[in-house]
Amino acid sequence: MVGWHQDDTHTDLGKCHFQIDTQGETVQRETATFLDSHPLNVFDQRIDDFVYILTALTWENTIPEVPQ
Repeated sequence: MVGWHQDDTHTDLGKCHFQIDTQGETVQRETATFLDSHPLNVFDQRIDDFVYILTALTWENTIPEVPQ
């Protein structure tokens, strides 16, 4: 799973963060800018970021990673 989300367990990362999960565990978390509370507005604003993430994604020993 690759995406941006909010939760109450990672307040050190701010109101929103980017996260990569694989094989049942989180392998990367990064601070991300909070854009909007409405899911469709967020989608419209993040779709270009998502394309960049997919092209920048690398794999090291079966673990995905995106440069910071």
